[in-house]
Amino acid sequence: MSTVTDTSTSASSKFEKLSGRAQLAEQRATAARDQARADVEASAGKARAGAEEQAEKLRESADATGSHVSASWTDLEKSWTRHITQVRHDIDARKAEM
Repeated sequence: MSTVTDTSTSASSKFEKLSGRAQLAEQRATAARDQARADVEASAGKARAGAEEQAEKLRESADATGSHVSASWTDLEKSWTRHITQVRHDIDARKAEM
């Protein structure tokens, strides 16, 4: 025959086990949350690094394109200056003929 003390001890033991399982579940949940946070931070870091690398490539491409445009513009200016010089020379020659 079980006594009140035995029942009380058994219930107390079950509550201790239940409390232990709850603590273990809480620790596992905390560990999972921390791992998830670390995974998100690592993923964000990789994305940031990829974006910075792409931005650098775009800057290099823009610099190269800018250099090409600058060279083309310089060539156009030189060509225009030669043309204007030739037109002025032709005007001066015609004035001299008159």
